[in-house]
Amino acid sequence: MQKTSLPPLLTARPISGAATESCEIDLDRLDELLERVYTIASSAVPKAIRRTRVLDIVPVGKSHLYNLMDERSPAFDPTFPRPFRLGKSPNAPTVWWEHQIVDWLKSKASGAINEGRQG
Repeated sequence: MQKTSLPPLLTARPISGAATESCEIDLDRLDELLERVYTIASSAVPKAIRRTRVLDIVPVGKSHLYNLMDERSPAFDPTFPRPFRLGKSPNAPTVWWEHQIVDWLKSKASGAINEGRQG
């Protein structure tokens, strides 16, 4: 793995008339690096999302979403991610893993593109 050099965040400059040195922090560069770290970290951490967020990602209605998971439905898709509850209570929120929903949607898009090329 190749290492890349980043511009220094701290630059030492002497304080006039003092025998010690001080450090200045490049705040703009620090903000940029922190934003990058946050983006990388947040994409690496799985997120549990509620139905409303699933419907924001997958452009279908609520009924069709449930039909995707219903084995008796003609719209049933065994590859669609299964939700889980955040507790043992029947009132516990039902959630899906966001990355599984996105991966499922990408696989559907990929399949549609491949079918278009073959047809």
